[in-house]
Amino acid sequence: MEIRTASLAGGVAIIDRHLPPGTAVQLKLQIGMRHLQATALLRDYRSQGMAFEIVDMSLEERSKLRRLLSDSLSSSSAVDETAAPVVATDVVASR
Repeated sequence: MEIRTASLAGGVAIIDRHLPPGTAVQLKLQIGMRHLQATALLRDYRSQGMAFEIVDMSLEERSKLRRLLSDSLSSSSAVDETAAPVVATDVVASR
């Protein structure tokens, strides 16, 4: 799974398998050398990717994500297509 856009509330990802909207997933994200974990709900499946909403994340993990997003915005005012993608190293669907 590759995350195309992200915010503190969720984002849009390209996934290699179809999961129905409403599926709860455990995300383990790797951004460079940094790792984050979150629980998300899959919301809307489109040809561009799957929208997800972050529904549970520890305060420490949320702080890491906030810093990462802030650093990303301050370091570049334009979209950098060569930047390393955010990759979910593990996605586990909860039943």
